[in-house]
Amino acid sequence: MEDRLSRLEGKMYPPEQEKTYAKAVMASATSDSHPVPNLKGKKQDNKIKENKNKHQTAAPVPEIEKSSTQVRKNATAIRPSAKANRKNQLKPKQQLPTVVVKSVSQEIGTSMQLKERLETAIHPNTLGIKIITSRLTFNKGMVLQVQTNEMAQKLQEAINGHDNLKNICGAHKPKERIPHIMVYDIEKCGEETTREIEEQSFLKKVKESNSLPDGEMKVLFRKKGSGSREHWIISMDPAIFKQIKGEKRIQFGFGSFRFKEFIEPMRCFRCHKYGHGKKTCMVDTEHCSKCPGMHSFKECKATEAVCRNCRDFNRKSTNKVRVNHTATSDKCPIFLREREQLKLKTNYGD
Repeated sequence: MEDRLSRLEGKMYPPEQEKTYAKAVMASATSDSHPVPNLKGKKQDNKIKENKNKHQTAAPVPEIEKSSTQVRKNATAIRPSAKANRKNQLKPKQQLPTVVVKSVSQEIGTSMQLKERLETAIHPNTLGIKIITSRLTFNKGMVLQVQTNEMAQKLQEAINGHDNLKNICGAHKPKERIPHIMVYDIEKCGEETTREIEEQSFLKKVKESNSLPDGEMKVLFRKKGSGSREHWIISMDPAIFKQIKGEKRIQFGFGSFRFKEFIEPMRCFRCHKYGHGKKTCMVDTEHCSKCPGMHSFKECKATEAVCRNCRDFNRKSTNKVRVNHTATSDKCPIFLREREQLKLKTNYGD
């Protein structure tokens, strides 16, 4: 019985263990006044130094990774500067004095015949006239660009006053372009109303609903809209355009129509050149708008778009532009240049 009680007391109150040398060393390590002794000699000191060196070299690694990641994030966040796109922004061509020559006689059957008659009768060099460009038109005519306004006036007078030319052709300055707008989503009228009466009635109501100043307004053509609706392109006097150019909608009785300025250069959807339409194109074969091939767009098998106009421009100029788009794209550098040039030709009354 006594033995059993002594064993229980031993478990509840264990005797104090004697302090060993190792325990004394560990206890002294917590004190500032006693340094930790080297227990394992020089080998352990070398291992400690190696571990310290590893930690010192490995520490900056996360900072480098973080900084490179931050650089990549900043690079994607920065917007391209204006200089980055400058190579794809072409300046408008120089505005040269222009003379338009048209046939007024049945003697002239083609534009080429008109050119031959002009070259036979008129010698620009003797008149001190320098022809910069010449272009044949579909309606038995020619467009001539000269160096100065004085040369243009002299050429016009020479053609109109020549005995062999004044009865077969006439020369004049091109008509000045006035502002155009496109009015969206106009419902078609019934068949009982003629096109002319419909347009006159519409323009009259527009003038009354917006208190517009006096001036000419004319519907030039229409574009197909959604369903039975159409978009009308209307030319107008600069004074009228100046009054409505800051608006987004034009009033029409108890309603209104959305509109915007229409600045779209004439382009041919057969050869995809500018300055004429498909009806007056002198090219017989249809050209592809996706690639430079001589086939229709529907037959094109090209996997990537190549603009034929920009490709031709790069061949002739040292100022290269991108070509990875179709010829009908509204982002095409040639199209944007033509649009800016059309703006310069427009008389805004300023």
